[in-house]
Amino acid sequence: MVTTPSIETLRKIDLFDGLTDEELIEVRRLCSEHHHGPGELCVSEGDRVDNVHFVNKGKVTVEIQIPPSAEDKIVIDVLEGGEVFAWSALVTSTLTASVRAVEPTEVLDVDAAKLVVLCEKRPRIGYVIMKNLTLVINSRLTKKLFVSFVNKSLICYSFPLNLSEAVSLEN
Repeated sequence: MVTTPSIETLRKIDLFDGLTDEELIEVRRLCSEHHHGPGELCVSEGDRVDNVHFVNKGKVTVEIQIPPSAEDKIVIDVLEGGEVFAWSALVTSTLTASVRAVEPTEVLDVDAAKLVVLCEKRPRIGYVIMKNLTLVINSRLTKKLFVSFVNKSLICYSFPLNLSEAVSLEN
């Protein structure tokens, strides 16, 4: 069943933080809600993407494929309420990771092309969304995992690295 989210739901989404109720009403017109069961793929790495997605309720994992086998994947993030995935739909059309529901999950979908048009028509909305997207990307780059392949071994480091860990990376 597809439903439309409430303004209260939209207020809980980090990407929309700072938008007025009037602006949220405009964004709401581009939204729908969908449900995913445990283990179900929400989006797949490499696929074309037309929507930006937000976890409304539940939990999802973000997974990437490990070369050379497309069968091997690692979880690089876990997202919960209000967090965005498939944000790349705003800037490109190909997904760089897969996202899988861990538990029964309600996902809010926003038509990316229509959101971009709205951002162009209403520059303040565009500014707020892109500023918040920059904060999301920055947060994920600095607080999550650094994944490196060294001698065909997968090594994960939590950020921020201390000096001795950074030196060991060079060796």
